[in-house]
Amino acid sequence: VAETQAPVVSTPAPGETVNAVALDDYKVACGTSGKVTNATAYAGTAIHPIVMFEKGSDGKYAQSVLDIKDKTGLADATKVTSGQLVGCIAMKTGSEKKLKSCPITDPATKVVTNVDYYSTTYTVDVYEAKTGTKVTTFENVSVATDCPTTAVYDKVDPKIYAKYDLTTLEASLKPFVTKAL
Repeated sequence: VAETQAPVVSTPAPGETVNAVALDDYKVACGTSGKVTNATAYAGTAIHPIVMFEKGSDGKYAQSVLDIKDKTGLADATKVTSGQLVGCIAMKTGSEKKLKSCPITDPATKVVTNVDYYSTTYTVDVYEAKTGTKVTTFENVSVATDCPTTAVYDKVDPKIYAKYDLTTLEASLKPFVTKAL
């Protein structure tokens, strides 16, 4: 009986040079000179579509679907080569400030745990997808102060962090997405 093996799926890492097969591959630009060889050049008239990523607590970047008002600047997932810019959002180490403790109910056990809630500063780096060249860096401070109704946190070290401010993020990205080059 012949065995069939599952196809190997590679997950590109920051710093690599790739020919993107999905927008998720654009994460190679987050960090150290990664390039997407089949990305559209950051040139010409606007709009310059951006693909956004967030650095998780595991240190890896995951694609982020931003709930911003003007989605015209976001790369189209059905057109893999459409991305021109890559935005990489990461918490700035040491910027956490405790706001309060929040009661979070475990949906399975219904047990309530008081979890410390922190504001923090996020660093946003924007790169040209095709060349890996850094376009800009800016900071975005979380402004939320109300406890979330649900949260994912580490039960060993229970902490939750306020998200970055979407309105400020959108305003900070807009000049790079909309300018003629």
